[in-house]
Amino acid sequence: MRLRFIAAALVTALLAAQAWADHVVEVVAPTTVTRTSGQPTTQVLTFAGHGSSCTVHIVSPAPGLTSAATSCDVWLNGTSIATPDAFDASGTDLSVVTDIQDENRLEVRLRGAPGDTVEVSVECACEDVEVLPPTGWSLLQDEYGQSSYGVSSAFGGSYFMTISGAPDAASFTQELGTDVHVGDVVTFRFAHTDLGNFSGQRVYFGDRQIHYNADTRSSEPTGTAYEVQWIADDEYPAATVVTWYASIWPGTATYWFLGATVSCGDGGVEPPPVTSYVEENVRLRLLDAQLGGVIEFYRARIDDDPSDLETVLRWDAGVRVVNAAEFERTIVDGIGWLVVYAGTTTRVDAADIVLSTD
Repeated sequence: MRLRFIAAALVTALLAAQAWADHVVEVVAPTTVTRTSGQPTTQVLTFAGHGSSCTVHIVSPAPGLTSAATSCDVWLNGTSIATPDAFDASGTDLSVVTDIQDENRLEVRLRGAPGDTVEVSVECACEDVEVLPPTGWSLLQDEYGQSSYGVSSAFGGSYFMTISGAPDAASFTQELGTDVHVGDVVTFRFAHTDLGNFSGQRVYFGDRQIHYNADTRSSEPTGTAYEVQWIADDEYPAATVVTWYASIWPGTATYWFLGATVSCGDGGVEPPPVTSYVEENVRLRLLDAQLGGVIEFYRARIDDDPSDLETVLRWDAGVRVVNAAEFERTIVDGIGWLVVYAGTTTRVDAADIVLSTD
């Protein structure tokens, strides 16, 4: 008689009673911005959103350093979250609670004396969702019509699936009900009793198999709750169909789905990188590229300097300097090629460069 490995009872729907517990995820590690000489220093960090309510920490001077900023602006996604009057030579320690987006831009513009420092970081409160099994499962398949299912009082009123036959297998499905992101940890809780000679189970997110136990009888305790954890390897929207499919041969078995928890976090997966570049450098390089036709020079350096990468990305997106006629590119003795104000040898202040996106 042919063995079947397909699996039984459903696991999904993180859609029912929900319990919430917060933990914190660092989405931008502490980053130091240092004031250089000349025009104000503007450091831009771009990062992906993660979590819900977030806190931007702004500390000056940066830990371990001594020169505190006296004039600084900080913007998040174009909205001011710190102005110069918040900074003092005796030191500054700000925590700004805010919401973030899927893609974010944190901009720090530092004035004052060269050597002044500001450290910025971002951490977000992440909500862990614990879901209890609802009663509205949809039967996907009962291979031999030997199965029964529903909600029992066992294990606190959990959804159960009893398979009886030689062999038999069944499956149930329901939509996930909440978004799951790369690195999130999904924990399923199961139990089973009265297993026959052989049994197996699988769990799927869509067509992606995330759990396979070829012989539940020998590897998991009978009559005792146990957990199966999985780290999400992709983005799974709330409409994703989750399937729990189990089988037995020969004999009778009861399986329980006891609940599921989605814990947002890095889950051991490398988070998307934070990109950091100096805005003044990007503007000057866009002007240089436009006046001198040298964008390929910067393109060859994108792996070495984030400001070069940002320059090329904006250039390829069609960003141009709209007041380029006010400047020229020339060779200055002792310096080399330089973008200057037309008719002078004075280096251009990036604040005077107007981009088509301004």
